[in-house]
Amino acid sequence: SLFDIVDLTINAVETASAFSPRANALNKAVVDFELPSRLEKWSLDLSGSIGAKTITASINEGGLQNLVDAINAATAETGTAATLNADGASITLQDDMNGDITISNIQIEGVNSALDKVTSYIEFTGVDAAGVPTTKMQKMTDSDQLVSSSIGNMQDAIDNLSLQRAYVGGQLSKAATQTDVVGARKLSVDKDVSRLGDADLAALITDLQAQLTNLNAAQAAFAKIGQQSLFDYIR
Repeated sequence: SLFDIVDLTINAVETASAFSPRANALNKAVVDFELPSRLEKWSLDLSGSIGAKTITASINEGGLQNLVDAINAATAETGTAATLNADGASITLQDDMNGDITISNIQIEGVNSALDKVTSYIEFTGVDAAGVPTTKMQKMTDSDQLVSSSIGNMQDAIDNLSLQRAYVGGQLSKAATQTDVVGARKLSVDKDVSRLGDADLAALITDLQAQLTNLNAAQAAFAKIGQQSLFDYIR
């Protein structure tokens, strides 16, 4: 409902300052993962000096090898390779041509809206050859957590509400037309009832009896004529 979308937008606004839509570093970066113990299917767009590729892998706390393998399988397309760090909770990205490394559009299976408490995210930090940070730490999570996504959802809800209002307005217009028709019909019936109420019932009965007598006479004459032949007319 619209109220749910408003709540989700509030969640996104409250966490807006903490998360970035993309993270970027020159040549080398360390990516720390905060993950639950259960497996989560992640996808992210990774760009390097050669090109970009959507990387997909199922990962969990201490289980990043699938992601490392998926990144390295795409190195020929991105120019970026990954290694699993000794702590098991982070990876190092290295661009083969000392180019920019960018991560964007993170999607986490099962996360379809902004949460009030984010439990799965990464911390991306550019580093030099000695491991000294060269950028500020950039925190990222599912793109549905971003304000831009929530605003888009709210706009969709507002558009849908406008359509519903237009539909209801059309139905109200039809109802008003039907009310006018029923009102006109009621007025006509009221007039008929009024005429019947004002009529002289005795005179109406006498007139009806006279019409029935004339009808019976006409039917009898028609029947008699129908029984006669040509010879009856000649005589």
